[in-house]
Amino acid sequence: ELAASIKAKQDRAVATRAEEMEKRRVAREQLASRERVLRARIEAMAAERVAKMEDELMDSHLEADLGGIAEDAQGEARLQLHADSEAAAATSATKSPREEDVVGSRAPPPDSDVLFEYDGRVKPATGVPERKHEGFDGPEARARQRRRRASKG
Repeated sequence: ELAASIKAKQDRAVATRAEEMEKRRVAREQLASRERVLRARIEAMAAERVAKMEDELMDSHLEADLGGIAEDAQGEARLQLHADSEAAAATSATKSPREEDVVGSRAPPPDSDVLFEYDGRVKPATGVPERKHEGFDGPEARARQRRRRASKG
């Protein structure tokens, strides 16, 4: 009878241990399953964030590129407008050249340091020919210039 009670206690202890081990195994499996689900969610969220950051970075690069392109286009338009206005001024100036206004057959290149001869006088190459008509360099011209400057404000 003592042997049977010891045997029964041992059997209960073995069964209890087996149950505890089974509970631990099930708990480990559940934890592993939860961990896999959470890792998958974290990876999906990280991939989403990375994609969003890449899109934002690409958008900012595109905006910067577009801004640079717009600035370049504006600069080119300004240069073209300036060139067009200079060309228009040059053509309007050459439409009716009068003998009294322009001395010399051609203007020197603007970057040249060579001296050119205009109407028998040697002058540095400034690209601006001297004028022949009277009153251009005299007190009347200075008075006209003062009036023009005063009217501009």
